[in-house]
Amino acid sequence: MVKFIEDGHYYVNSKGIIIPSVSDLVSFHFPNTYANVSQSVLDAAAEYGTFVHELLEQYDNGELDVEKLQYSQIDPNAKSSVAQYAELKKKYTIYPKSQEVIVDYHERYAGRYDKLDNSNILWDVKTTSKKYEDKWACQLGYYYLALGYEKEVAYVIWLPKKQKGDVVMIKPWTKEECEKGLVEYEKHIAEGKDLLGMW
Repeated sequence: MVKFIEDGHYYVNSKGIIIPSVSDLVSFHFPNTYANVSQSVLDAAAEYGTFVHELLEQYDNGELDVEKLQYSQIDPNAKSSVAQYAELKKKYTIYPKSQEVIVDYHERYAGRYDKLDNSNILWDVKTTSKKYEDKWACQLGYYYLALGYEKEVAYVIWLPKKQKGDVVMIKPWTKEECEKGLVEYEKHIAEGKDLLGMW
């Protein structure tokens, strides 16, 4: 059974060995996406993205009132993201049956998907300033592989700061592409090219 270790933000398998996250795999395949962005900016963006994810989860669980939220003292961009999500949810009938669930592929990697609907279609929330559809296709393909089935489509709910949100249709990586990518990653690690703090 895979466990997520909060202190350090990593996954371990049933033998207590650290395994890669889906994010690690995506970074391996797309290493230069944020090459010119400082770590402080990346950390702030990650923190903001996590906050928006939490708000949307609360909204989907019926724990958050969008109108009341507008009078709160939270980041105005986050308020806008929730309001836009509420509109997109109605327009695209986004009704997740599960959210923020950890999945793994034979304990070789693990990750936490955002939302899964009644048709077993993945919906992922992004707050990036740009659309990174190639990366998103990779990420969602690995989630489907871990879920144990293939789909020809997934969706990204794109909620950038100070821009109009949108739903982006994604063609995920196939099972074959993900399995090949995973083998390449594992070979890379075995050769000691990138230890990721494992040893």
